[in-house]
Amino acid sequence: MKPLVKLYLLIVVLLGSLVSLSVNAHGGMSLEEIDLLSEEDQLVAYQMLVGKDPQNPRFQNSLGFCYYRMGDCDVAERHYTKALILDPTYSTTYNNLGVIYLKRGKYDVSKHHFEKALEYNSQNVKAMYNLGVTHFREGSYLRALRCYLKSKRMDADYVKERGDREKMKKEVDEALKKDPESPILKKVSSRINDDAEKK
Repeated sequence: MKPLVKLYLLIVVLLGSLVSLSVNAHGGMSLEEIDLLSEEDQLVAYQMLVGKDPQNPRFQNSLGFCYYRMGDCDVAERHYTKALILDPTYSTTYNNLGVIYLKRGKYDVSKHHFEKALEYNSQNVKAMYNLGVTHFREGSYLRALRCYLKSKRMDADYVKERGDREKMKKEVDEALKKDPESPILKKVSSRINDDAEKK
């Protein structure tokens, strides 16, 4: 890429960040609107919100999720832990921590967090589905099936979407086998893996 094009893209990204930050700094954006921003803008917005109100578990959890999506699970884990210290009944955060431990292969710890998420919100379909994924990876296929069926009763559309992502992941993985050095395929594969376990 030519240096001028790189400079132009950098300027566009910086201006976009400044605009969203100035809107957020004046209280003009809701949390739902922040969640619609680019990953980089969300990270900056939630950093600002945590800076203004570090005792808000929602801000801590959301900032942790930003770091998780950017691949920094250690920082994400710290923010999730802070969120749970502030609100020990925060079901979403238990699920998010469970996903981190699932990715690390720490199945007992991940199961504990998914079960806590379900303890505080028995309708947390993501936690139920992720608990099933954990059981599956451990080889507990009957338990995995039970979790899958429960999550399907909770939200069939969510489960269907997850199934569609799995099909896409297989296709991307097959393409990666043919072209293992493709940076685009690597990024798509990484994003599918993150989204499939998280969202």
